Amino acid sequence: MKKTSIVLSALVLAGVVSCGGDAEKNKIAEKRTEPKKEVAEAFSLSNLDNSQNPCTDFYQYAIGSWLKNNPIPSTESRWGVFENLSEDNRKKINSLIDEITSKSDHKVGSDEQLVRDFYLSAFDSTTCNARGVEPLKPYLSRVNSISSKKELEDYMIEAYNKGLGGAFGFWIGSDSKNSNENVLQLSQGGGGLPDRDYYLSDNEKMEAIRKAYIIHLEKMFVLIGENPETAKKSAQTVFDLEKKFAEISMTRLDRRDPMKTYNPKSISELQSLAPEFNWVAFFSAFGIDNPKKIIVGQPDYMSGYSKLFKNTDLAVWKKYFEWELINSMANYLNKEIVDQNFDFYSRTLNGVQIMKPRWKRAQSMLDGNFGETMGKIYVERYFSEDAKKSVGQLIENLRAAFRVRIENLDWMSAETKTAAKEKLESFTYKIGYPDTWNDFSSIAVSENTLFENIIAVREFSLRKMLKDYGQPVDKTRWWMNPQTINAYYNPLFNEVVFPAAILQPPFYNVDADDAINYGSIGAVIGHEFTHGFDDKGCLYNHEGNLENWWKDTDFSKFSSRADVIVNQFNQFKPLPDLSVNGELTLGENIADFGGLTMAYYALEKSLEGKPKPKDIDGFTYQQRIFLGWANVWKNNIKDEALRNRILNDTHSPGEFRVNGTLSNMPEFQEAWGCKDGDKMFRNPKERAKIW
Repeated sequence: MKKTSIVLSALVLAGVVSCGGDAEKNKIAEKRTEPKKEVAEAFSLSNLDNSQNPCTDFYQYAIGSWLKNNPIPSTESRWGVFENLSEDNRKKINSLIDEITSKSDHKVGSDEQLVRDFYLSAFDSTTCNARGVEPLKPYLSRVNSISSKKELEDYMIEAYNKGLGGAFGFWIGSDSKNSNENVLQLSQGGGGLPDRDYYLSDNEKMEAIRKAYIIHLEKMFVLIGENPETAKKSAQTVFDLEKKFAEISMTRLDRRDPMKTYNPKSISELQSLAPEFNWVAFFSAFGIDNPKKIIVGQPDYMSGYSKLFKNTDLAVWKKYFEWELINSMANYLNKEIVDQNFDFYSRTLNGVQIMKPRWKRAQSMLDGNFGETMGKIYVERYFSEDAKKSVGQLIENLRAAFRVRIENLDWMSAETKTAAKEKLESFTYKIGYPDTWNDFSSIAVSENTLFENIIAVREFSLRKMLKDYGQPVDKTRWWMNPQTINAYYNPLFNEVVFPAAILQPPFYNVDADDAINYGSIGAVIGHEFTHGFDDKGCLYNHEGNLENWWKDTDFSKFSSRADVIVNQFNQFKPLPDLSVNGELTLGENIADFGGLTMAYYALEKSLEGKPKPKDIDGFTYQQRIFLGWANVWKNNIKDEALRNRILNDTHSPGEFRVNGTLSNMPEFQEAWGCKDGDKMFRNPKERAKIW
């Protein structure tokens, strides 16, 4: 189960791919081509499926032909705008990598040296394969040497220092009720499956995944040297303990609630809550003596973990930490281990049939470890400052539209409106890239030691994080790299952030008409703004603190309106045995609805006093804004990946992000002439209306 360091509301969640062996020759010059520079079309008529009625299924009408003509590549779990744009982005980045790796005399510690040597180590399958599991052996020996629970605690300190896994997560970050203060935080963790329900659900598909996971565990233990009989026992031992972690874990739905995960404790209170683990010694080892406040995300988990720590045999714990070690480093070892890791986590869980080529995986590793360093080089070459100015203006247009919407709400009192507008006016934004770049020059990186490079980056990252303890929060910090195709809202900073890479077609297109841009990047901006006013973001005030700024009667009305969206999305059934979880996806669904609404009215406001735009390709500008919306959410997805996302992702599948949002908008129904009886038409009494 994931250990989370900061809660962000992102536009979309993306997967990570890693290193592994393949049959490619180790020749960098053969792997890439230069990207072509072309004028991007605003909206292609070839996307349309004219056999569909836009008032019956707008998603299929707007991009149905694209869906038919763009099957999912065998190396992917889904294929859509984000993946397509990522491919183009890879080519841009690789042209830079080509230049950097062609030279070997970069100054040690420079951006170019770090990028070059790390990338070469990630690309070097020959060395990874030759070394086999040798890099793991000292660490496995260390685990096997543990002879007491006290020594186990000592090992856990070492493991956290090197990022080699653990049964809980800890980090330094903003106090939700005082967002300018960095405090110590604890969260649940402990499992190799995506979430607790994978261990506990009696769903037939989940049972099949559990069986496949145990087989995966067995195979991995064999690959590090255990005989099959021992490996089978090891696999069951690990699974049984992870299942116990799942039984004491908070549900994903409850983890969305910032009130439920805000449980401040003193060190003595934590020690009383979970007495069988020496928390004082653990934190002292990281230079944190007698912390006055620890935010405990899941107290029941910590209490349960303490009991497990005491009552579980040392041999079981040692086997568990062997697995944590293997699993945390599996993608940086030899071909056999990487292939097996891919077989379960990509093929079984997400339906991906073929591993990406080595150069793509090497680039993904570079992005995950030196992403900001690469981003600094990326923006120097590819980012347009004109785009930054234009998007800044769009943000202010969206803010103005949101302001008017708040003013005109018929369900909110004047007192709460004042607080809502204060929060809206306090929104800050970041566009493109950081004003100040982090310094990674102290990390020692070699071109042929991938395993050690990963450890070095993890040790550096931990040290860097620990320096934040007791210091004011740095609100200039970014939580995404400039080359990331995404955007996010950070409730603790009350900010919206748009990395450089999302400011390109089809999200932002300098050659497109305003309607298409408002339906795409405009709605994305509005989406992130609205996260500050979704069912959880609305619990933070204008300073980013978890504080109620609502009158009780107003919040009750808001909740009732949100329930309408919950019930609507609960009705969507992407798979025969699985529906969208309207509660889990509520925040994103509110953000989609609010974001597109703001974009629509911001466009209308921009046209006041001007001639109405002429029709383009037979569509009015009001129709084109909705075509722009559908265009950015087009994607095909494997059933396995769809299941995984429905269970774990707070975003609804693309089809329902489009149709679910539009079915609530009278503006859409008027633009397309939808009427009562059409599937895309909701009776006014059944429509959701919040912002």
